[in-house]
Amino acid sequence: MRIQILNPIVNTGEMEPQVARFFMYNEEGELTTYHVSENYIIIFNHRFIHKNISHPLRSGDKRYYKRIHCLEFQNKRVYFLSLFGSENSKGYHVGLSWFENQRFLWKMSDHWLQQEKNIRYIINLIFLILGAYLGFKNLK
Repeated sequence: MRIQILNPIVNTGEMEPQVARFFMYNEEGELTTYHVSENYIIIFNHRFIHKNISHPLRSGDKRYYKRIHCLEFQNKRVYFLSLFGSENSKGYHVGLSWFENQRFLWKMSDHWLQQEKNIRYIINLIFLILGAYLGFKNLK
């Protein structure tokens, strides 16, 4: 899953896409700008890769990412991903749509369908509905 890195705008609570640029002078002395693809990260199961360096996002029960509720970017959920599995303030902000957020939580094993208590709840609901159906069917 490829996601663009965001930068917070100071004192506004909003985000803007990070734009990485590379400047170079040609032989005539003119400045040319090249956009570099370093403003994207790739998310895998329990880790992400940026600039060909792998950073962990989870180690056992410890998470190296957190949801930031006070920041917004185009109605997306904003997460902060820490660098090198540390809990310091160095890392990247990313904005995820609803579908991307579900995929991200699934890859981090934090989706509500992956928790044992929720699976038991769903199975109990299925048996309850099945039992009610069979009970009403036998009344006739």
